[in-house]
Amino acid sequence: MINDIEIRNFNNPLFQKAFQEYFTESGIFLQDWDALWQEMNQDEGNFAILRILDEKEVIGFILCQPISSKSCFFEEQQGFIREFWVAPAYRGVGHGTGLLRMAENRFHKQDIFRIILTTDTAEDFYLKNGYQKCPDIIARNKLMVFVKYSPQQL
Repeated sequence: MINDIEIRNFNNPLFQKAFQEYFTESGIFLQDWDALWQEMNQDEGNFAILRILDEKEVIGFILCQPISSKSCFFEEQQGFIREFWVAPAYRGVGHGTGLLRMAENRFHKQDIFRIILTTDTAEDFYLKNGYQKCPDIIARNKLMVFVKYSPQQL
């Protein structure tokens, strides 16, 4: 059976195992995983949605955070998709779209209707799911920024 669970404590062993697989697949290797989990737990507002098969195998996850953009006149809350991964065996059958929709709905419940992310691997996926390239926003990681504006009546 497939279950979707939201977590805020990144010491969850299923999340940690999946995140390590994601980093390994991306060619990123860390010396101190405990420091990463601690940082994730300390970052305000972080949440992840895990899609799990039979209570033991992670199909994928999406890691998100509400962020705020401020100027002297305006403040805007945005949803930030920090990390997103579906295990290779489960790609191409709708799990990614399902996780993305759950994250979007979670943001909408917080009255956040602009979602932002960067990607270097899944441009077509995000375009297919209603995101647009936003070349006027520059990301620190220099990757293309994608934005989705959602109507408030979802």
